[in-house]
Amino acid sequence: PQFSKATKCNMKFAPFSITALAATFLVGLTYGGFPDEDEGSLSRHQARKMENANYNGVKSKDDDDTIDLIVTYKNEAGHHTANSYSSRGKGQDISNKYHTEVITARKKDMGALAQDPNIASVEPDFEVHALPHMRGYAAAGEGGRRLEESVPYGITMVNPPIGGQQLMQGTHHIKVCVVDTGYDNEHPDLPDLDDTAGGFSPYSGETWSHDGNGHGTHCAGTIGAIGGNDNGVTSLNPDPNKFSFFIAKGLRDGGSGTGSGVLQAVEKCVDEGAKIISMSLGGGGFSTTTNETFSGYYEEEGVLLIAAAGNDGNSAYNYPASYGSVMSVAAVDSNKVKASFSQFNDQVEIAAPGVLVESTLPNNQYAAWSGTSMATPHVAGVAALVWSHFPDCTNKQIREALIKSTQDLGVQGC
Repeated sequence: PQFSKATKCNMKFAPFSITALAATFLVGLTYGGFPDEDEGSLSRHQARKMENANYNGVKSKDDDDTIDLIVTYKNEAGHHTANSYSSRGKGQDISNKYHTEVITARKKDMGALAQDPNIASVEPDFEVHALPHMRGYAAAGEGGRRLEESVPYGITMVNPPIGGQQLMQGTHHIKVCVVDTGYDNEHPDLPDLDDTAGGFSPYSGETWSHDGNGHGTHCAGTIGAIGGNDNGVTSLNPDPNKFSFFIAKGLRDGGSGTGSGVLQAVEKCVDEGAKIISMSLGGGGFSTTTNETFSGYYEEEGVLLIAAAGNDGNSAYNYPASYGSVMSVAAVDSNKVKASFSQFNDQVEIAAPGVLVESTLPNNQYAAWSGTSMATPHVAGVAALVWSHFPDCTNKQIREALIKSTQDLGVQGC
């Protein structure tokens, strides 16, 4: 495909023909020009996402039990007050910019802390989980080193050859952050990242460069497994010299983490200059703190946030995917049929291959896994690919470009 080298973000949709798959409510796919700046605005995506929100409850039964709380303070006095309630004498900062920290305090102190005039909000911390789906779809067996490179079907589906040529990476370097269970930094089919600066973990005793689960390594492979090396699989961004990863271990090796851990991970991604953040995780219901923080990253920092819609096979909202500032990704199979496990609701903006997706695993392994987790990095990878050609585009414009260039699946969509 040919691209005009314009200095402003004025690309047309027809030339690159990205065919990531649209949700059923997406229409107007014949639109021929670039969207206006306001089309990707948070207000447009936010309205419905505030409806039917589920606020986290406190499961502890004893008022003297200690629980972890995410606190947003208004000023330094509020910061001091929050720390004074911590059973550990001090909380753990999440974001200095957004005045958030996590403290361990007695359940009965939650109300008093929330009523302090220097405190903006108090919420219980919550569990977050990776979102693979292993039921109903047989996972391909894990194998050793592959001497011949294969192209997973999802790569061709979302970036099909046009005139015999796929869209190649552009000249503008894009950084993608994967918030997940970590990354096998020794895998020969993945970019080698700096041991010190290549990632971050908020969890004591767990490092970003070790993936004891495999989920994060699998998601990273779809985005950026090395291509052209006659080994393993290729990816949407096969040249590691034209993009970079930052790895934030938002989930522990066991596949679960905390809302505060994910917030710390995403904050670090933003601090490190990531333009795209891929989150194949969910849990905990609606969080005011997370919603407002992610809105800030989207509106003020220009970051494109992408997350898995969920694997419960119903229309319930999954978070963080269902926040207005986040692209919610559903899953389809190799025939572009909605996966039976995939969430379907009015917050799903786009769908991508998520059934038996082949990618990298730790210890030089490969496997085909299923889930909206596997669909999400396809969208993140395409976003990086498109953005590398149009560096002057905003996150809102890239979001709209992905949506406007999708194929509407009609009633069989998500």
